[in-house]
Amino acid sequence: MLSAGGMRKAVAQRAAQRTPGDLEWHYAQRPVPQVRNKPPRDDTRGAEDDDLAWLRDPGWVKQLLENPGTRQYAEGRLFQRFDRNRNDQLDLWEARALCGELCTTLGLHAMNQESVQKLVDSCDVSETNGLTREEFHRFFGTLLRNVQRNSPQVLENRRTTLVTFLEPYLAKDDAQAQDIALRLISPPEVSTNVAVMLEEGTKVTDGYGATEGQLDRGDQVALVVKVTWDETCTDREYRWWPDRHDNLDYTGKTRDNVVNQSMRVLFDRLPFPVGGASLVACCVLHKVRELQQLPLPEET
Repeated sequence: MLSAGGMRKAVAQRAAQRTPGDLEWHYAQRPVPQVRNKPPRDDTRGAEDDDLAWLRDPGWVKQLLENPGTRQYAEGRLFQRFDRNRNDQLDLWEARALCGELCTTLGLHAMNQESVQKLVDSCDVSETNGLTREEFHRFFGTLLRNVQRNSPQVLENRRTTLVTFLEPYLAKDDAQAQDIALRLISPPEVSTNVAVMLEEGTKVTDGYGATEGQLDRGDQVALVVKVTWDETCTDREYRWWPDRHDNLDYTGKTRDNVVNQSMRVLFDRLPFPVGGASLVACCVLHKVRELQQLPLPEET
């Protein structure tokens, strides 16, 4: 691959070989291969830095209830996040928003407005129809104890959600993996000569799933599927003039140009059986890891 200096030298050499008025063809818009059917974001509350998503872990809930320093830190983050009008108080509507998002994240039945109102009133010593930071401490403690009582249901709901999310990306054999890869890439409808094949070698160099699965270059994967297709793009004819600002003058002529496109999709072995499948698309490995880390029911 040419360095930046080498590329400038090559361009200069090419320019030296041209004469004013020479005709050249350029891509008007070269199609870029892309994954057209990426997995949905699932629940955005699954982010590692989300304090509500952390509450799916019974051990973390227990730590918050027993460790004042950790709990104070978590409370401060949540208070700042849901104090949306920045009046240094969690108003009733903000408390309802917190409770609603908490129940959605944990897969629990939503609290009705009356229940939230009653809980806020029981903690609202200052009678401001809201919660100061001190009052929020008691409010959040009540929520934590409710979550702790419902931990088995929270874990089972999350397990079901994860398995359902993963199902479209699980394969029992190479043929199913090829079908999944084709569905993920989904070449444009106007494409021709679409082909799907297994690629030799299982070391990660590039391919869809490497970044999403947090894989390092050179890591081993179970399977690499390559999808290829032909796509037509349009070239435009230009006349070269060195004294023009942009050097090129479009002549109005076009031509079709067939471009061969390809993308690779990575698959790895499942660390545990799910519905008889043995392979999983690496783009959802983060969900496999989360499922693997969920405590078993007897541990809750």
